[in-house]
Amino acid sequence: MFVGRFQSDTTYTDNFGGGKYTLDGNKYEEEIIYNSNTGYVGAKVRMLLEQRNDTLIQTYPVNEIGEPNKNNHFVEKYVQLD
Repeated sequence: MFVGRFQSDTTYTDNFGGGKYTLDGNKYEEEIIYNSNTGYVGAKVRMLLEQRNDTLIQTYPVNEIGEPNKNNHFVEKYVQLD
């Protein structure tokens, strides 16, 4: 599950979603059950997860064997705050 609010200029957008997931090593797959963008409901999301010290790194999308699309993928880094 994720929840967030984003601001662009003076416009705020709520963003949320969640679903059933499996984790096999560092390969994560989620079937979206609910999402603020209803077009994602029923979709499958695949990503790689890596933890380095206090940082979680998510790379997506990836294919069934965990390889990112070299021409179009995203990397998000989340650092734990004390």
